[in-house]
Amino acid sequence: MEARAAYPNDLSLRGYTEIVRNTIVRDLLAHPRGLLAVPKLTAEFLTNFDRFNLSAQEGYLISLIDGRLALQKLLILSPFDPFTTLFNLAKLQHERAITVP
Repeated sequence: MEARAAYPNDLSLRGYTEIVRNTIVRDLLAHPRGLLAVPKLTAEFLTNFDRFNLSAQEGYLISLIDGRLALQKLLILSPFDPFTTLFNLAKLQHERAITVP
């Protein structure tokens, strides 16, 4: 993301960034339950949420996660486009703020 900001006109860099983002979202959706998977907040996040540097979008998505709503429902409730929502959820999963059991 830093390189993308430093070189905004480099089309090959922007294309590579989008390929990586698509791969991250595909990995999230590769879960056996797919969009029916239910994300949950991790114990690490609940006990030490100060260490997570959440963006406004990530914070909003965290507020929607209650352990009952599937990814499909989160996509409906989220005001962001589906790709951005899934990318942010994948990022939260990677940072171990949420888990998709």
